[in-house]
Formats: sequence, C-alpha cells, structure tokens
Amino acid sequence: GRWYPWLLLLGLVVSSTSAQDLSYREAVLRAVDQLNERSSEANLYRLLELEPPPKDDEDLGTRKPVSFTVKETVCPRTTQQPAEQCDFKEEGRVKQCVGTVTLDPSNDQFDLNCNALQSVRIRFPWPWRWPWWRRVRG
Repeated sequence: GRWYPWLLLLGLVVSSTSAQDLSYREAVLRAVDQLNERSSEANLYRLLELEPPPKDDEDLGTRKPVSFTVKETVCPRTTQQPAEQCDFKEEGRVKQCVGTVTLDPSNDQFDLNCNALQSVRIRFPWPWRWPWWRRVRG
C-alpha cells in the first residue's frame, strides 16, 4: 500500500551504504596486498581489524583516511595463495597502519604508514618482582 515507495527508497539507501562500505574494505584489502608485494619480510600480512569508514561524500576519486591493523600469517611471501586465505601466525607481528586509500577501482594509489605494535609487559620495580611473597616474608 502506502508504505511500498518508502520501503523501496529505504532499501536503496541501505544498499548504497553497504556497497560503499564494501568498496572501502576492498580498497583496504588492495592496499594490504600491495604492502605484502613491497615487503621484504618473510611472511605475508593479513587484515586483522579495520576502523569504520569515514561518514562523508561518496566521490570515488577522493582519498579516504584509513586506520587498520594487520597481522603476520603463516604463509611465506613467495606463496601464490591470497593472504586472506592464510592463517594468522601464533605470536605473529602486528602492525598499525594509517594513511589514505582511494575507492576508485582503477586507481591503486595509496599512502600508508605501518608501524609494528610493541607488546606491553608490566614490569614491577624491585623488590616486588615475582615471587613477591618470598621477598616480603624474609
């Protein structure tokens, strides 16, 4: 009845938004592939976590800011297997990447800076090192 045109319009809005998100993710995946191609490290890296896309215009030519993390996989860099099909390496290195990508499929240019994340270890000052009870009891 009366709601059909509104539901159709809502469907178009929702589908165009999810299509943009998909191309945003695809642009990041292409950037990760190129990072792997240019890398001198032994293993491939795979997308671990992706920040949501910016909420602005949908111009495919504009550069979009991105922030994501990649993690080392078990696949050697020389493999023909796509990184997305590789398992993450246990205790593999994790890198935080920030920069820009374009959503234009014909333009693979990106500007990214990736840095290894340091694992944080809590260090207790002496005399509170483990096992602390032996030091306290004397």
